[in-house]
Amino acid sequence: MPVGGVSGAADTWPLSAREAATVLGVSERTVRRAIARGELAAARHAGVYRIALPDLERYGSSRRRPRHSAARFRPEPPRLLPLPEWGPATPEPVRPLTSLIGRQAEGDAVRAMLLRRDVPLLTLTGPGGIGKTRLALRVMSDLRGEGAFPDGAWFVELAPLGEPELVAATIAQALGVREAGDRSALDTLRAHLRGKDLLLVLDNFEHLLPAAPRVVDLLAACPGLTVLVTSRTLLRVTGERDFSVPPLPLPDLDRPPPLAEVDAADAVRLFVERAQAVKPDFALTEENAPAVAAICRRLDGVPLAIELAAARSNVLPPPALLARLDRSLPLLTDGPRDAPVRLRSMRDAVAWSHDLLAPEEQALFRRLAVFAGGFTIDAAEATVRAGNHSEGDLLATLAALVDCSLVQTEGINGGDPEGAPRFRMLETVREYALERLAASGEDDETRRRHAEFFRGLAEEAAASLLGRWERRWMHRLEADQNNLRAALGWAVDQAPAATACRLVWASYPFWFFSGRIAEGRAWADRALTLPGEVPTDVRIRALFAASSFAGPAGEFAWGLACGEEGLALARAIGDRELIGRLLIVLAEGAADHGDYGLARTRSEEAIAVLEPFGPSYWLATARHWAELSACEGADTDREARLIQAQARLDDVLAFAQELGHPSLTADTFWFIGRIAHRQGNLVRAADAWKRSVAINWQEGMAWLALWIIEDLACISLTASPERATRLLGAVAARYDEFRLWPNPARRNRSAAAVATVRAALGDDAFTTAWAAGRALPLAEIVAEAMALAPPPRIAPSTPYGLTSRELDVLLLLSQRLTDREIAERFFITRRTASKHVAAILAKLGVPDRRAAAAEATRQGLL
Repeated sequence: MPVGGVSGAADTWPLSAREAATVLGVSERTVRRAIARGELAAARHAGVYRIALPDLERYGSSRRRPRHSAARFRPEPPRLLPLPEWGPATPEPVRPLTSLIGRQAEGDAVRAMLLRRDVPLLTLTGPGGIGKTRLALRVMSDLRGEGAFPDGAWFVELAPLGEPELVAATIAQALGVREAGDRSALDTLRAHLRGKDLLLVLDNFEHLLPAAPRVVDLLAACPGLTVLVTSRTLLRVTGERDFSVPPLPLPDLDRPPPLAEVDAADAVRLFVERAQAVKPDFALTEENAPAVAAICRRLDGVPLAIELAAARSNVLPPPALLARLDRSLPLLTDGPRDAPVRLRSMRDAVAWSHDLLAPEEQALFRRLAVFAGGFTIDAAEATVRAGNHSEGDLLATLAALVDCSLVQTEGINGGDPEGAPRFRMLETVREYALERLAASGEDDETRRRHAEFFRGLAEEAAASLLGRWERRWMHRLEADQNNLRAALGWAVDQAPAATACRLVWASYPFWFFSGRIAEGRAWADRALTLPGEVPTDVRIRALFAASSFAGPAGEFAWGLACGEEGLALARAIGDRELIGRLLIVLAEGAADHGDYGLARTRSEEAIAVLEPFGPSYWLATARHWAELSACEGADTDREARLIQAQARLDDVLAFAQELGHPSLTADTFWFIGRIAHRQGNLVRAADAWKRSVAINWQEGMAWLALWIIEDLACISLTASPERATRLLGAVAARYDEFRLWPNPARRNRSAAAVATVRAALGDDAFTTAWAAGRALPLAEIVAEAMALAPPPRIAPSTPYGLTSRELDVLLLLSQRLTDREIAERFFITRRTASKHVAAILAKLGVPDRRAAAAEATRQGLL
């Protein structure tokens, strides 16, 4: 039977493109695009396309079949479970920078449903761009303001994810909950949410539907939990309620409405506001109101489609825009099968906007799709620019995409030294751009350039992550962590093994210092096991990264194997810098297992290898381990060795502070505290360790402070048994959640400390304090540690006659603090601090501050 029933048409009668469009009920341009894409067979005669009815029937049937695009449902995925960053969690989503037009009735209805206890799971459904997320944010804000959920309302963005397995870990990250040891993220979430009364908003769930049963598992285990989901499709799980978000109200076109009535329609209000953003003098008038109303109706009141159309108001007045829509806007597709065709998808609305772009704008649009989680201008320039386009051309083209609402501005990138802005695509727009990129044949090359850029960025950051700009670069890489994952995911799946190993080496400082040890270790393992030839120096660097991750993860044998292999290869090619770094990692591993003789040999060799390169983080670290292992392994003259180690570490500290190097300064304070502890000087040990904790916390690397907080607790067992117990419990919980594994000596020391405080407090008090510690937020753990007091110091019996305050000043003086810094520490005047210093020098009989510190160390005053 012929399609559409053209009167008098035989089955063999060829139709023109215009006649075919009439039969299908689409625009002529849609038919011509289908012919150009090869979707519709046609013959060209005398410059006119002719389509046979059987071919038209086949094409019409294919349009009615549901179409599924792999690119649509697979945005660039991070391949591994991400570990949350340190720092207090926040329930705050990104604040929309434009007003929400209308939606008052829908907001009231959703709010009322969420307050019902028989609605644990509510899903906002509708096509992409209908406004599900904005409505969810409005309702969330209202409920939070009313205090409807005592434990808060939390927003979790799922759009950047590509795999359902990441959903539970991402929710945990948003809530500030960390995975606990062998327990899955879902089990950890159950334990955290049980007994809480809170609202969880899960945004953009449509591409993660296999994870829906896990949401039900959470609801079953947590009676006080309410979940609000936004998704293009229903989750179709038990207990789900559906709220279909409708289009914006439209003006009635059955009769010519007055201007005030047109202006009152929410869809028209949205169009006018967005048009004024690009054309400030735009106004709704009696003349253009009918065209604006017709545009909104033709776009079915879908907010994103209206915004895309309004963005062209600076070049197309409403009548011209309406005429263009008549020729080019395809039907909406891919929605519920029983819904009108016009409500099924936003894809064609994005395609229409894409077709309005110039060729160079289309090229930039599709190439930007490789970015996961946003991008900066320099990233876009390096990744997507090809040929002889200038930076100005790129900026102009990017600005055009922003004007068309195909790219969104995201604010200032806090980690960028110049305060550069960030941009991102809406996820529905990015999905379409990914399809265009795949069809263009540019996918692999664009992803290669993307990976190269982020490898270079990570390498640049790596040098600063071991320098004075640590915090700034940590913020920058935090913003681009999904891009790093995307680059690594592409590299381990499709690129040569050498590319993957280079990316592992470049990004390892970020994974390490941000505390994502398990993720970094997994990337390294995958890269090192890829088939294919890898240059020796590249493999050595990847082996170094793997060995660095292995220690904190407790995989000591694997770390040793990687370190030894890397060291052998480095010796073979004579790369002295890599030899030195690998020797340090192996020295640390040996010390962790109590083999201080081997640790000393390794670290002293590292010093000899690295000294020709001049002072550096790595040379200082080698000195750390050399001094510690020499003291721990000393059989004779132990006291003299400890005094010598303190003096040498003081020199390292001066270097680190002069360099303005936070990590090295924090590390050195830990080693100074370790030596002081071996000398029995608990006051100095506690002071040094607290300084180390404070620096690590301030620099956003608080996971490194866990070991030190445990050390502080262990020396405060008698002075503060209850507080020490809380800290030991808190650290044990964080070890589990961070998937850290202390070395055997540390585990034994912790076990002994636990036994001591249990005996001091009794079982009941110990259990209470331990449980309270495990529940402490990270900021409170740090505050507790800083408040710990070691056993009171007894003034030594010496001929010098120093007062208690003078002993305190002497301690700070030995750490090379100035009179001003000493005064600030004790809240005294600088003049008073100077008097104390002068009295100390006189009593010790020494000429200067350095000599005073040396004499005090020899006499055991510190």
